[in-house]
Amino acid sequence: MNNKILVIDTNEDLLSSIKDLLEFYKYDVDISTSGKDALEKISMYNYDVILSDIHLPNINGLELLERIKFTINSEIPVILMTGMITVDIAIKSISLGAADFIKKPFNDYQIYKAISRQVNKRKKD
Repeated sequence: MNNKILVIDTNEDLLSSIKDLLEFYKYDVDISTSGKDALEKISMYNYDVILSDIHLPNINGLELLERIKFTINSEIPVILMTGMITVDIAIKSISLGAADFIKKPFNDYQIYKAISRQVNKRKKD
């Protein structure tokens, strides 16, 4: 059975690119363009890793992280990505339980390594 990944971003071209990359590595990938839609998917499916942009409509990535960690499943690794990392965002993300941070722009290898690291970590636990 393939590991299930949810990728959340408003940029549909970026979503398509990440989806293609992860599917090449045999991950089962769902995509979402909003925090609200992501929460609906998370309530219906068991994801092994969630990769989310911080800047989302309706529910931003930090709020999404908080809801996942404190009301849905604290064990799901959530990787956040953003083009603008500030010290405040980094501290808040870590305190809410983010598994990793990826700064945009990024390359395919960075995405693959971040996802595979979290998948392998979950397998060991």
